[in-house]
Amino acid sequence: MAYLKALVCKALFREFSHFAALSENIIDISFFEYGLHNRVGALNEVLKKEIELIDSGEDLHTSYPPYGLPFEGILIGYGLCSNGVVGLSSQHYPLVIPRAHDCITLLLGSKERYDTLFHDQPGTYWLSPGWVECERIPGTKEREFFLRRYADKYDEETAEMLADMGEEWIKAYTRLAVIEWPEFAGSGFAEATKKLARESAEYSSLAYEELKGNSKLLQDFLSGNWDEEHFLVVPPGKTVKASYDEGVITY
Repeated sequence: MAYLKALVCKALFREFSHFAALSENIIDISFFEYGLHNRVGALNEVLKKEIELIDSGEDLHTSYPPYGLPFEGILIGYGLCSNGVVGLSSQHYPLVIPRAHDCITLLLGSKERYDTLFHDQPGTYWLSPGWVECERIPGTKEREFFLRRYADKYDEETAEMLADMGEEWIKAYTRLAVIEWPEFAGSGFAEATKKLARESAEYSSLAYEELKGNSKLLQDFLSGNWDEEHFLVVPPGKTVKASYDEGVITY
């Protein structure tokens, strides 16, 4: 049994919570706002500050191990994520980070599967339960959101034009793929996710596909099975760097 701290994107809330509850390890998890990687420097700043607080023993979001025991690692529940993990360092604890460009790798089960699917069909817009819960997705609700945003400032025609512009980005995609883990198949939230994903695909004129996810990478992450091929373990005092190769990250 190990004491672990985890810093995780809320897009992975259900998956991390499920397997943390099943793990023999004691895992203290702090979840952070989805989409920080979309704001320049925001994810990096938040994670650095949180690690500094954990190192100091003064983090109000953390229940520290009893009897003066240390954490055996701080799990960073992110991929490279727009370089959001570059520059991270702990003075007291190892940092453990999946070798992944983003959380899709964690949902699919390996960077090898992610690379294969990305190569076979690069124009894929990915969805999972966490994304649907945390973020607006293309559809009538997002359209209405844009129209409300512009209604007080512009006439109806201009508001419609701006709403059209807000949807332009989805035209870069050809397929919407929703990832479902077998562990959650048939559950209420899994079915709701697929319903919203189908509606979004139809609205955006994208091909719709359901892909089976794989929990192995996350289970290894939480169990402490940190093989070098799939995880980077950063010793205390060392700093995370982008490797610009198939390993994704180094120190």
